[in-house]
Amino acid sequence: METYKCLRCFHEWQGRVAEYKDWGRRKCGRCGSRQTVIKSLYDRAVDAIADSLKSSPPPYPPLPSSVLFSLDVINETLPDLAAAVKVAWRMYQEAKDRLESKGQQI
Repeated sequence: METYKCLRCFHEWQGRVAEYKDWGRRKCGRCGSRQTVIKSLYDRAVDAIADSLKSSPPPYPPLPSSVLFSLDVINETLPDLAAAVKVAWRMYQEAKDRLESKGQQI
């Protein structure tokens, strides 16, 4: 079983997609969107952003690895730019929250 995350409403659920005909299981049960990604990939992108914020806090540019992980998540599922900006902002906010929960300031 894989855990998936909807990049439209950020709902999480578990499912199994073994073949192309099972693709409907990757459809979000809350909003019906097919703009979904495996949660572990999303979490790796958020962790990369958090590491970038920790090692080069704003106003310095993010580390290239964090940008690449973020683009992997966004390019895999999002066709339009407006949704990509929303997801990138959400990943940045989650990265900041992870650092704050660990007691580290940005």
